[in-house]
Amino acid sequence: MDAKLIDVAMGLDVAESLIGKPFAAGKFSLADCFAVPALFFAHAMLPAFGIAPPLAGRPKLTAYWAKLQKDKLTGRVLQEMAESLQAYRTR
Repeated sequence: MDAKLIDVAMGLDVAESLIGKPFAAGKFSLADCFAVPALFFAHAMLPAFGIAPPLAGRPKLTAYWAKLQKDKLTGRVLQEMAESLQAYRTR
């Protein structure tokens, strides 16, 4: 398990080095469509495995995550994902 968590942390480091501004590839693209759920689950699940907060020390990803949460489109998707995850966890 520890090796996989190291792989995840390395993946987040790579994402930190590649992330564009204001979106993953500079403008909204398929890259964001992949990044939104990946970062959602990293943010929601990794603390249970001892990586808390998962974006700490990654300022570009932290800013990107904050932008995604405030964005009209991605913010709504993230809210729906959070509600669905909460409903799953409480069933």
